[in-house]
Amino acid sequence: MPRRKLTELTDNDVEELLNFKKELQELKRIRETGTKAEKVTWVKRQSQDREHCCHWPGCRKQVPPAMWGCYPHWMKLPKYLRDKIWSAYRPGQEKDMSPSKEYIKVTREVRNWIKTNYPNTEKKEK
Repeated sequence: MPRRKLTELTDNDVEELLNFKKELQELKRIRETGTKAEKVTWVKRQSQDREHCCHWPGCRKQVPPAMWGCYPHWMKLPKYLRDKIWSAYRPGQEKDMSPSKEYIKVTREVRNWIKTNYPNTEKKEK
């Protein structure tokens, strides 16, 4: 939205700002006290708003930036690793581009697990 004086805002502008404020409040609450279910709901609501590939090595499938990867590759990970990703995921990190140190650590652990258990994944998948 272009910068305007408050007196120049339309009803649509005001509604857009109120929705944005509501989303920020929800994001703050989920970051502070959110359950895994609330994180899942947040991620599922996020759109494909920029280019972002699945994190499985070699996979080029586009997924919303809030998602770790495409469904087939996500399900290849053992549940304990998926749970670690959920635990370390901070809703909104895909928007402000600042994942936690714990999230980076977990994603490295996941990548090492993939290299050990699927050694031929570096080939470009489609």
